[in-house]
Amino acid sequence: MENDIVKELQKARKLAVHLAREIDFKNQKLLETEKKWDCTSQMLNVMRVENHKLKQSADKSMKQIQSITARNLALQHNLQSQRDEFEQKIKELEMKVAQNDRERKTLLQEKEMITCFFSLKVGSFEADELKEELTEKKRNCNGLLDILDSQSIGIKRMGEVDTKPFEDACLQRFAGDYEEKSMLICSLWQHNISNPMPHPFKREFVDGKFREVIDKNDSKLEELRSMWGEAAYKAIADALMELNEYNPSGRYVVPELWNFKDGRKASLQEVIKCMIKELKTYKSLKRKR
Repeated sequence: MENDIVKELQKARKLAVHLAREIDFKNQKLLETEKKWDCTSQMLNVMRVENHKLKQSADKSMKQIQSITARNLALQHNLQSQRDEFEQKIKELEMKVAQNDRERKTLLQEKEMITCFFSLKVGSFEADELKEELTEKKRNCNGLLDILDSQSIGIKRMGEVDTKPFEDACLQRFAGDYEEKSMLICSLWQHNISNPMPHPFKREFVDGKFREVIDKNDSKLEELRSMWGEAAYKAIADALMELNEYNPSGRYVVPELWNFKDGRKASLQEVIKCMIKELKTYKSLKRKR
């Protein structure tokens, strides 16, 4: 009986020792956990402080960025205003340059007409006499047209400058005295193209053969186109081609019987037929009178 009690006591002691050890172990673990917790808490506190500092720094940086952005916007606005002002000044300068260019061209035109007046007068002819001479030449060259039907068969003066484009250009620029000025300009160009020295042609392969055509890059013709327009340029180019075909050596105007309806030379038969028709009409009108 006593032995049993002793055994139970021994078991109880062993259990108590074991439990004591367990408690000590858990207490040790608890202490270690508390230490870790304290360390973690300290780290969290440090992180909170650092986070607060970072937040303050970020707020400060954001304010700086906003300030820089505002300054950039103001600078861009300033630059745009300066650019607009600069572009406006450029436009004003371009307008002044264009105006000066127009004035320069007008002066050149006036100079050209004055040069034309002095270079084309013959002997002691004055301006009125020159005008009368030119008008008389035009009247004489149209003499046969009074007999022929001008709508179909007549005389075309090959190499003579068509005055209408110059009249139209002068009408727009000079109004009142445009006719006299256009006549002087036409006379100058007629004189220029009648000179055998300038040769504004080049050879090109056309329709299977080499032919002389107008050199569109000729400086004089380019100046003409710029100053008086495309129609005036074409009138001079056509007159040059006609002179080059009909009288390349002498370079003076050549009268040619012309079929205006078909745009070609008129045959002698066509001319005789037209003259007979016109004479019959004339006799018929004379009888009625």
